[in-house]
Amino acid sequence: MSRDWWSRITLPLRQMQTMGLPIASPADLTPTVWYAYVDARLANGIAQSTLNGTLFSLKGWLSWLDDFADTDDPQLRVDPRMLKLQPLRQPSRVPKDVPIDDLIKLQRVIELEAINPNPHTRWRGTMDLAWFLLMLHAGLRTGEVRRLRLDDIDWSRRHIRIEASKHLKSRIAPFSQHAATALNNWITLRTDSTLIAGVDLPNTVFFDRHVSLSESYCYSRLSTYGGRCNVKGHPHQLRHSCATLLLNAGMPLPQVQAVLGHVSIETTRGYARSYDGTVAADYTRAMLSVEQDLQLTPDPTSAQSTPTPAQVIALLDSLKTLGVLNPQQRDALAQVRAALIARSRQV
Repeated sequence: MSRDWWSRITLPLRQMQTMGLPIASPADLTPTVWYAYVDARLANGIAQSTLNGTLFSLKGWLSWLDDFADTDDPQLRVDPRMLKLQPLRQPSRVPKDVPIDDLIKLQRVIELEAINPNPHTRWRGTMDLAWFLLMLHAGLRTGEVRRLRLDDIDWSRRHIRIEASKHLKSRIAPFSQHAATALNNWITLRTDSTLIAGVDLPNTVFFDRHVSLSESYCYSRLSTYGGRCNVKGHPHQLRHSCATLLLNAGMPLPQVQAVLGHVSIETTRGYARSYDGTVAADYTRAMLSVEQDLQLTPDPTSAQSTPTPAQVIALLDSLKTLGVLNPQQRDALAQVRAALIARSRQV
């Protein structure tokens, strides 16, 4: 067994002895001793996740002792209750997105890389911009980006087919016109570049040094870009940002769930942080319907008959639900809707 493994086992045992807990052999490690240790560590500000990791290591060691140690030695006997201990309940994590200003900074840095005069730098920057926008605009996971194949992309409908991703849930992920442009630029450069002439390419859309992207590639590159513009973030936060931005723009929760491929809608609900302007616009739109039901709408001949931003937003939303718009028309509608929401925030 490695030194690191033994260090993880012996550290909590030494801490227990320092606390004065009665432990001199494996047989002394009981649930009573463990929970006394837990209470003391929690009082010192140690996180539940850290204590759960400690419990996992201890249970692994005790399980090994239980299987292979000399059971005739009473000091090596394992209390069976220790093997049944459950980890501590951890507070639910609220998904953390990247602030809009930081997203803009990151995108600008990557865009500069994509127009760099050095062909090697430009080649990599063009690819990075494509996967960055797919994560931010389509909510793709890092693994989905790495596994993406050319035949997964439906250009006519601007959809990506995600097959059996996390939790074996397949889905259709639409992507924006900006993401489509960046992706098309990369695919064109990917196949035409003299940098890869005569090389057998992998069957994935994105690759690095002639092989599919490694698990750490996106994280490493985003850290590099973040260092240039003083922005901290990791790739999965781009997916969080996608969900938050869609919800703040008024996209219904079930539709965002479908785009992201969440099994539970409660997972999607965790992203629902609405800006005050969006809440105000949605409230005004809903109250307009209430006033109509109560027959409190103003006289159509009065000056107040001019449509408000909320009324126009309601009209645009009803048009969107008809399902007759093509991707370009949906983009135009979304731009108008965003402008109206921005106007409502200024009022």
